[in-house]
Amino acid sequence: MTSPTQPQPQHRSTSTPPTSTSARPSGAAYGIPLAIDLSGGPNRRYLAHGEWRQSATCRSNDVEWWFAKPTSARSRAAVQLCEECPVRRECLAAGLLYDEEFGLWGGVNHLQRRPLVARLLGGEPLGSVLASTLGTVSETNRTEVA
Repeated sequence: MTSPTQPQPQHRSTSTPPTSTSARPSGAAYGIPLAIDLSGGPNRRYLAHGEWRQSATCRSNDVEWWFAKPTSARSRAAVQLCEECPVRRECLAAGLLYDEEFGLWGGVNHLQRRPLVARLLGGEPLGSVLASTLGTVSETNRTEVA
């Protein structure tokens, strides 16, 4: 007796961090974006294309820093670099839009992003979430590092 073909499960995006270009050709999207209000934030096409990554501070550092345990020295060092990054806002926006499960995105780890994604799914505009988050997370991280 043959069994019916089981559909393959859909997996969430497990994209590499902004520093890696080996697995993703230029212009390729991260995965399936969330259906959220992008008002006040970078547009979807700009984030997906990824040219902003060329200006990222993290490009010259070990990729493992952005995927280390959130309480590790590597992760804290990565967060400090993110705080000075010229494309931090775009990085966090991409992490939120594509609901990245792993790594630091804009200096914000996966546990810190969960409530942000919930706010976005609840209808809050991306620009509002970014504006209220970046200063708050920076202050929290400075306190944790000190």
